[in-house]
Amino acid sequence: APARRPWLMLSVLALVVLAPLISLAALRPPGEQAADPRTLAGVLAAADGSAPRAVRLAPGDYGPLRLGRAHAGWRLIGSEGVVVTGAPALRCDPGAVGITLDGLRLVGTGPGPALAVGPGAALILSGTRIDGAGDGIALDGRLVAASASVVVAGHGLVAGVGAEVDLEAVRIHAGGIAVAATHARLRWHGGAGEAGGMGLCLTAARSELRGLTIVAGAAALHLDGGEMALDEVALTGSVGLSGGRASVEGRGVVIRARGPFAWAGGQPPGAGAWTVLPPP
Repeated sequence: APARRPWLMLSVLALVVLAPLISLAALRPPGEQAADPRTLAGVLAAADGSAPRAVRLAPGDYGPLRLGRAHAGWRLIGSEGVVVTGAPALRCDPGAVGITLDGLRLVGTGPGPALAVGPGAALILSGTRIDGAGDGIALDGRLVAASASVVVAGHGLVAGVGAEVDLEAVRIHAGGIAVAATHARLRWHGGAGEAGGMGLCLTAARSELRGLTIVAGAAALHLDGGEMALDEVALTGSVGLSGGRASVEGRGVVIRARGPFAWAGGQPPGAGAWTVLPPP
């Protein structure tokens, strides 16, 4: 037994030295790659589209970034201190589908969008903040934004023809319009929109709002054609609902405005079942 003690002591010493390294490795799931502002460009350039990849970013400024078909299925994981800046900070080209941004902050430095999602691209946001003096998000593809994501911008989200938007517990703060969509599909459940101008300006769009609060300086909701379903929605603005020619269904809708409706041809369908209160 005494002869074995030196080996035992060496084993214990080895564990003490290696334990921190083992712990750090255990924090990074299998298949996850680390990158910092110096190395991320090389990681992205080496992508060949053969397999999805998760990249954990060290604190720093990474912008601007551009993702394409070779990055389909990738996941960029941020943390406190990870910032992507540019005009736009991030651009997703056609074929950039199934990409996830987790815990990043995008900052637009120009009059254009902070985040540009092109046609044929699909992006998922989780716990991501977007700041921009111009548009927060310019969308021509598909966007899924999950809980804890925030947009602060001149205009929050501008969705073009054929765009698809799914927002879950997302907050949008805009100096102008919170959401503008033309011939697009919008689903927004939970969260809130605050706007200095219109809350939502939707043209020929198919939309579903549920459990949502909209506070606007102008009309809380403006519809020009299209279809809209409202469920447990609070609208506050100079006008609650404006527009016309749209198919509207509402349940549990509360409007606080000086003029609840500015609807072509009278009140919108089903408006008699909504609750209208004095402005705050």
